[in-house]
Order: sequence, then structure tokens, then C-alpha cells
Amino acid sequence: MILKELSMLTTSSPDIRPLNLTFDDLKSLNYLHAALSESMRLFPPVPISSRSTVDDDILPDGTYVRKGWFVDYSVYAMGRMESLWGCDCREFKPERWLNDNGVYQQAYDPFGYLVFNGGLRLCMGKDLAYFQMKLVAVAVMHEFEIEVVGGGGTPERMVDPPYSLSLLLNMKNGLPVRVKKRQVAPVMLQELRMEI
Repeated sequence: MILKELSMLTTSSPDIRPLNLTFDDLKSLNYLHAALSESMRLFPPVPISSRSTVDDDILPDGTYVRKGWFVDYSVYAMGRMESLWGCDCREFKPERWLNDNGVYQQAYDPFGYLVFNGGLRLCMGKDLAYFQMKLVAVAVMHEFEIEVVGGGGTPERMVDPPYSLSLLLNMKNGLPVRVKKRQVAPVMLQELRMEI
């Protein structure tokens, strides 16, 4: 789906190359945006976050917290909560982020997807991060075919995923992939090579 979306973008504007895509070009890649959001829902770069309370307070579930206490929450666990994401919460399903017209839409509950935090604490670099991720993904996907070996992220493997929990989410033994140069380089990359 991502390659199909990219080919539609390059067909409509033949002068587009990976490194000169505009913010609007990248913003129009709805399926890619959904796939990135879904990837981070299941595998958030920062799996646990912590906050300190400023005043005594009561959380929405009735839990009392005192001023100065630390409250931790797991973005990793929230991405797998059936109450937030449905019975298919362990499946990689980018379509959950698209409306009926295939346009990207925010998560169902803005505080159920805290990869970039939420509310007043929403990351100011969120749009820039998506821009950079999309730019890298477009350049790599046009040049290479990438195949995950060993089962990848199947729902069965999500029951006991091979990750080590730390400040950043790390795979215990990396992600084995097979990378193959595309046989026919897309026109946009051939033009890019001639300019370099």
C-alpha cells in the first residue's frame, strides 16, 4: 500500500524526488503516516514515561496522589489495551488510523496514544519527527526491498515479544531483515543519482 501511495504521488508530479519532497507532499502520504503511527503504537520508542505531581490530586479512576509523588505510565502497555484499541489490539493494522476516504485521522482517544505525549504536553517536534520518518521511509523504500525474516511481528509473537524494557524500547536480538536492491530503480531515484 505504501509503494502504491508513493507511485501515485510521483506519477502526479514527475519532477518529485525523495530528497526534494515538500512538507505538503509528505503530508499527503496518509497510509505511510498511518503505518508509522501504528508501528509506534505497538513499539513506542519511549515505552514508559514518568510525571511528578505538582499538587495533591485524584486521578480519573479515583486514585489519590500526593504532591511530589511520581506517577509512571506505560505507553507500551497502552498500545495493547483492548479497551482502547479493540480486540485486534495486538495486530499491526494501519487502517485503524484512516477514515472511510483513506485520509489519516487521529487516534480514537487522544490520551490513549501518548507516543508524543498529549494535551498541553504534546511534543512540539511531533510534525517534524513524522516529516523525517516519512522522508527516510520514502528514500529507503524506493531503493530497496526489505523483508522481515523469522516471523516478524505476528500476533502470536506479540504475546511474548522479544523486547527489553529500558528508557528506549530495544529488540533483544535486533530485527533480522533481508535487504535487496530493487531491480528497476524508480525514475525519481535515477534522477537523484545524476544530480549527485
